[in-house]
Amino acid sequence: MAFQVSPGINITENDLTSNIQFQTSTQGATAGLFEWGPVNKPIRVISEGTLKDNFGLPTIKNNRYWYSAENFLSYSANLLICRAGSP
Repeated sequence: MAFQVSPGINITENDLTSNIQFQTSTQGATAGLFEWGPVNKPIRVISEGTLKDNFGLPTIKNNRYWYSAENFLSYSANLLICRAGSP
């Protein structure tokens, strides 16, 4: 909205809230009892697709670990996951 206070001076307001950038600098780490994947080796996961590719789909045994990781990835794209278990 623009209006003039005096001749020749325009005052405008710019809404910059639509220009907020998505922050991907937040890093997290977790360990879980996943169905498959490398044991005791941290793997960087950047999306739900790489979570599925590296550790499989959620099951009854690992759903709390899997969905916790998926929830974190919805806010950030930088998560280290280590599959717990004996090698």
